[in-house]
Amino acid sequence: MPHVTRAIVGRRATDLHSVAETAARSTVLVVDDQPNNLQVVELILEPLDVNVITAGSGEEALRILLEHDIAVIVLDVRMPGMDGFETAAYVKRRERTRHVPIIFLTAVGNDREQALSGYQAGAVDFIEKPIEPLVLCAKVATFAELHASRLEVARQAELLREAARREAEVELQEAREAGEQRYRDLAEAIPSMVFAMDADGVVTYRSGRWDDFTGPGGAASFGDIGGTWELVHPTDRAGLQSRWAEALSAPDALADGHLELHARLRRWDGVWLWHDIICRPRRSAEGEVVGWVGTATEVDHQRRTDLAQRTLADAGAELVAATDWVRAMLRVAELTVPAMADWCSIDVVELDGGVRRIALRVDGDLDPTEVERLGELLAPGGEHSPTERLLGIDPPARIALDEHGRDTDDDGRLSALAIPLTVRGRRVGVLGLAAASRGRTIGVPEHSFARSLASRLAAAVDNARLYRSAEERAQAAEVLDAIADGVALVDGDGVVRLWNPAAATITGV
Repeated sequence: MPHVTRAIVGRRATDLHSVAETAARSTVLVVDDQPNNLQVVELILEPLDVNVITAGSGEEALRILLEHDIAVIVLDVRMPGMDGFETAAYVKRRERTRHVPIIFLTAVGNDREQALSGYQAGAVDFIEKPIEPLVLCAKVATFAELHASRLEVARQAELLREAARREAEVELQEAREAGEQRYRDLAEAIPSMVFAMDADGVVTYRSGRWDDFTGPGGAASFGDIGGTWELVHPTDRAGLQSRWAEALSAPDALADGHLELHARLRRWDGVWLWHDIICRPRRSAEGEVVGWVGTATEVDHQRRTDLAQRTLADAGAELVAATDWVRAMLRVAELTVPAMADWCSIDVVELDGGVRRIALRVDGDLDPTEVERLGELLAPGGEHSPTERLLGIDPPARIALDEHGRDTDDDGRLSALAIPLTVRGRRVGVLGLAAASRGRTIGVPEHSFARSLASRLAAAVDNARLYRSAEERAQAAEVLDAIADGVALVDGDGVVRLWNPAAATITGV
């Protein structure tokens, strides 16, 4: 039988070659319980560019279908155990194989009638035995080509999906980059300094205002908020670090969903300026913190003005409630340093014309050389001291001096300020303020504070002297009342201003 079939195939090789050209390389499953029949079908299909897998039973065929992608099944109807119809029924019940075409092989006669009923079992065609090679090859090639076409369509669809996915990724990336650019443009337009960090607090972006604030080459010192902290004032640094660590460890516990900080940051010229810092976590769609965004807004003038008002109110309360005006002025100096200045001195002109330092307060963190310099600059007496100049020259209302005797430094910032204490046109003393620590200046808030404080101090000195004068007059009146001699005081107009009891007794008037 194999030899006969091989001869038939050989005679019709030219016809089969044209059929084979249409068949893509697919896998054909041949099922027959007779090995000879399997060999014959393999020989017939040999001209086709297909892979042939054989099975000797329905059970074996079902196992092969689980492992291979089959283009078409050539299935013998009559097999012991599970016959072709039953095998076909199982194939069609499985979702993975229900669309695999089945060609039944049947014998002439009753088998053909049975094969016709096999269409109900899912067969797409049948071939009678003995097999016509050209017919079998043509049908197998057709189904193999259909299978290859489906695979190609699926491949093309996958390529289209992949291309669409890549295009979507490109569009998403472009949209993301456009969004980030809009974010940067907005950040650059905001007057505050804007920054972004990853989930660990490492800075990934900062606006140009950071560079403007820190100066050329100074931005690197910012590092990250959890790093060097060189931009933060040493006094504010520990508290800021503690609160930032708490925010990183428990972002969900933040009040109002963000972290609000207040600290002094160092500008490129070394000046410390107060800033309000707000950090807000960025979250993924699942709610996980993936980063932080924040702003640092300069509020130095406002903070210093508020501090000046609070300090002035406390100093005024001390002066009003004082029974000992010297002790009250010592307390005022304590309130002023270090809130408003590094140095505060209060000098008062005595009744005999001398100058006495009533109060002095110096920041304990100042360098000793700075303390010595300020001591010479704001000395209570001496030919060239601010006190002597203010008390002996008319006006000025205030004088600002540095170590070179100039009013201001090269940047126009005041380093020392001396303001006269004036009451009813008389100068009764001098208030001295100085900024000597690195990065500190005397600005508008300090000017306003010093002028207002000088007015209160002058009033306190005047009130103290009036009280002392009144007290002395009361004591003198008590003495005159007690002596036995008659005492009378008459002014230039002849009006009697004083007439003690002894005078009344002696004169009877």
